[in-house]
Amino acid sequence: MAEKSILKTKTGRRALRLIRQTPWAFTPEGLQRGLHIHAPSTTVKMTEINTIIKELLANETLIKFNGNGYRLAKPALTTDMVRKAIQLSPTSLHESDLIALFASKSKANTEEQLKKSTEQRTELMDILDTLVNEGDIKKSHKSYISATPMSNVAWVKIARTGKYGFPENWEDVSVPPYVQLHKKFMDTLDAEASRADLARTQHLMRFDRSARVSLGAKELLRSGHITGVFKTAADGTQTFAPTDYRIKGAFELLANKAAILPTDGQVIMARPPVKGSLSPMKLEIETVIPGEADYRTIDLYSNGVRTDIPLDAYQEAKDLIAAGLPKAGKLFQGRTLRDLRHKSFFSIDPVNRQDIDDAMHFERNEDGSLTASIAISYASALIPPGGALDTYRQQNPMAIFLPDGSRHTLPHILHNPDNGFLSLCENAERLALVYECHIPAGCNDIDDIDYSIFPALIKSRQAFDYDTFMNELMSIERECPEAVSKGVDNAYDFYQRMTEMMSVLHFKSVKPSFSFNHAGNVTQFQARDPNVADDIVEFAMRLTNHIGFRQIQEAGYEDSPVIYRSQQAPDKDEILETLAHIEEIFPRSVPYHAYEQLQDAHMDDRDYRDIVHEAINQTLFNVPQGASYAYASHQLLKATRPGYYTDRALPHFALGNATLQQTSPLRRWHDGINQQVVAHAAGFHPNLPNLDALACSKAAQNITQIEGMAKDIERTSAQRHRIALMADKGYDTPFQGTIIEIKPRGIVIETEDKVRGLLPLSMLPRNWSVDHTKQSLTAAEDKTRIYGLGDYLPAQLWLHEACPLTNSLVMNVNPNHLAQAKSYEKARSFT
Repeated sequence: MAEKSILKTKTGRRALRLIRQTPWAFTPEGLQRGLHIHAPSTTVKMTEINTIIKELLANETLIKFNGNGYRLAKPALTTDMVRKAIQLSPTSLHESDLIALFASKSKANTEEQLKKSTEQRTELMDILDTLVNEGDIKKSHKSYISATPMSNVAWVKIARTGKYGFPENWEDVSVPPYVQLHKKFMDTLDAEASRADLARTQHLMRFDRSARVSLGAKELLRSGHITGVFKTAADGTQTFAPTDYRIKGAFELLANKAAILPTDGQVIMARPPVKGSLSPMKLEIETVIPGEADYRTIDLYSNGVRTDIPLDAYQEAKDLIAAGLPKAGKLFQGRTLRDLRHKSFFSIDPVNRQDIDDAMHFERNEDGSLTASIAISYASALIPPGGALDTYRQQNPMAIFLPDGSRHTLPHILHNPDNGFLSLCENAERLALVYECHIPAGCNDIDDIDYSIFPALIKSRQAFDYDTFMNELMSIERECPEAVSKGVDNAYDFYQRMTEMMSVLHFKSVKPSFSFNHAGNVTQFQARDPNVADDIVEFAMRLTNHIGFRQIQEAGYEDSPVIYRSQQAPDKDEILETLAHIEEIFPRSVPYHAYEQLQDAHMDDRDYRDIVHEAINQTLFNVPQGASYAYASHQLLKATRPGYYTDRALPHFALGNATLQQTSPLRRWHDGINQQVVAHAAGFHPNLPNLDALACSKAAQNITQIEGMAKDIERTSAQRHRIALMADKGYDTPFQGTIIEIKPRGIVIETEDKVRGLLPLSMLPRNWSVDHTKQSLTAAEDKTRIYGLGDYLPAQLWLHEACPLTNSLVMNVNPNHLAQAKSYEKARSFT
């Protein structure tokens, strides 16, 4: 039997995809780092890297390049690749350099080779002309350079991290001449980067919640707030900028007496060594993070959230893995454990997934019906109730997801998406609670769906991210196994059938997606439009929640310890006011009959929720897509009331009926509680949670508070990382921005990287005018042209302030700023 090619494995496919996306030469070490950047939780051994390269050399996909370097034998000649090659070059590229990279060599032995070489050169020249015309690159004689080149500081970071396959030691491999960084050039970059870092470095002193300093009977240090920022000037002088003038003296006293002047890149916490001690001279100083400031620690610690897992809980997790899974065909929770490992389940999750809670299998039957099997990790059946791990989950009932990691409800060895014992990982046997739903042909009522719920062993065959799933769905030739491919087609059938039975309120127009480097820090932020994959996952979630609630009702278990998700209907006046505001900005977007019907309705009416639903859905349908849709949906979302958790089966405004969440037991503790009750209602005998009515009510209130805090942390942390990305590009790099919202104090601008910042009205040219009511802007150059939401601002933007620690991103279009930036660019030229 032939040995399976490593290129058909998940690692091999990732490596090949990464290689095909880069125009540069690379080393094996660079490829290893590149794979780490795209999948931080995965460790790829150098032996695997060498095997991948060996196979790619054998099939002539790669060629050796000077020493221990490699490059594509035939790089894809696409607009994106040519743009990337020019953008990532620290110097201008001559036409001959690009021909050497993308076109055939000039020495052609046959007429056919000569013809092919000529065609490639012509195509390359056409692409270059297109990029020049679109303003992406600039041309000087026969040389090309990016219109928005990266700052030198960003170049140093790319060189040192090995991103795009660059080696850390430039002496180890000879790279193409157009990216050759000589020692002198690197020294210049280092010197410049150091000056820039000193000029812009800002340090935060953050104090633990238990720390209190009292001077003159005033509480000077407040827990959970940014207390001040240290700034280091280019000459090394340090100054302190407090957020509250009263605390300056306390900081100076603390720094002088304790001799803890902050050093570059340190986050410092202080806490009293003795309970009740308030003297700053007796505070115990702890350097939490050496090197770069850890935003994750800042955001979590400032809200009293710690990341350490108790040793006894971690040991219990290891014991859980050592005990292994129950055996198929044996007695489990009072019945025989079913075996579904022969079915081709697959999962769909974000690219930055931290766990895999669920997997799906769809099968079309001869009678036209569809069987949807939705498997949820049966974590709650394996975690011993009342143990150290269960106690930790109760104290931390909800995972907090950040761009550089997560504070999870479980140890990493249990939840990680690659080999976590409780995650439904690709090609791994796992225990799941399966919802097998039989959807008849022509079914138009969700209550006509027959179902059964049971524990089973499953084996997921493919772990998709949203974009990969959509690529497979739209492709004729698919990379996934044939059995999974059939499931992908049937998943679309599931989507169409459920669309007829369920309505979805789409309040968001984009989904965030982060990429990470090997240190766990975000390196790229992207955003994507919601698509069919999102709806498939949402429909599967809502179907299992509905069926779980139905199972509890049919078994008469409504009084069991269950925690529901609920949301009250929005206030009528707030919705009417928001709809009127949207109609003023987007005429004819709010249907008159829907607005009139809402005016006549009363909040106590049984059909009030349906009337509001109809008004929102029709308005969002009529609003233009893009930034306009995002603005309208954001305004409507603000007019609704926040969701909450309760121990009573109350209706949910956005989702309809009472919602029994069960689909994320790895990231939400209460999903595991609900899961056990549903299994019990289905006739199994799980270990039910020891919660009475009062304890269940208090747990629901606690989870509601923690969810609000988690959302604040996630939102703040995401914005920090996006601002850090902008800061990395430098203050000297101009960029374009889209108008997102016009507020009384300024214009909210979104960059091409989906980073949002404020352009203060005070920084607009005096002859520009804005209309906050109509969300429009008029530039002096053309009074007849009105710019609205989603339009590019008619001017280049520059960074005025980008400070991740204070979460501040301010932009500028001041002509003086433009002149200063141009002169600075000239001063830093090395040619």
